[in-house]
Amino acid sequence: MFPKQKDIEIPLLKAVINNGGYTKPKDIYKLIAKEFKCLTKEDLEIRLANGDNKWQNTVQWVRQALVSKGELSNKKKGIWEITKQGIERVESKQHSNNNLVSVEIDYIENIILEYNRNLKEQLRNKLYNMDSLEFEQFSKLLLQEHGFEKDSIKLTKKGPDGGIDGYGKIKLAGISEINVAFQCKKWKGNVGRSIVQEFRGNIQGKYEKGIIFTTGGFKRGVDLLSDQIGAVPIVMINGEQIVELMIEKDIMVNKKSIYLYELK
Repeated sequence: MFPKQKDIEIPLLKAVINNGGYTKPKDIYKLIAKEFKCLTKEDLEIRLANGDNKWQNTVQWVRQALVSKGELSNKKKGIWEITKQGIERVESKQHSNNNLVSVEIDYIENIILEYNRNLKEQLRNKLYNMDSLEFEQFSKLLLQEHGFEKDSIKLTKKGPDGGIDGYGKIKLAGISEINVAFQCKKWKGNVGRSIVQEFRGNIQGKYEKGIIFTTGGFKRGVDLLSDQIGAVPIVMINGEQIVELMIEKDIMVNKKSIYLYELK
């Protein structure tokens, strides 16, 4: 299938530029044809009623249109030479194409960001849909994937455990080992100061660190209780942070690499 004549103009101008700014017609027909995947070998062999090659005739008409526009010169017989105006048109087109590529990449990146936001929301809903025991088991897995010694992580039995849902050990820098207790709150609301203070009181003197997991969030200012002089430090992990930790360790998700190439 033959391209439209107007679509041949820029490839023709580029071909002349690539040939040094001027060329003989016989040297350029095949070069331009390579730019159009729609052209078959048979297309390039079609003859008109007068015996002329149809493709070459089409390119000649395009050349004549470019001469009329002042983008090719006809001063030298048998030579197709590009003008300053023709060069400027090609440069303008390339700049426009670069801008278009930039816009397309931004569009693709925005789609990916929106997709990832939706995925994170789905993961958050999965957490909400767990029952309390499932959430505790999940928290155990999360700690294990993030460096806790597998055999050391235990869930406590339901009862007067002082709000401690589990405990385990983690090595710091591969040298020292600390005991950590954790509490799991499967809430949609926000955890308040009293929960953090009660949990800290129950683990003080027994553990070196505490962790509170919640599918919800923490009330304003609660984070200030995390580190206090003379008290066990408490790490507070909300629902959004849990989702990020899940993605980091491929828990319930698979990562897929998509490569985007940009011109330097």
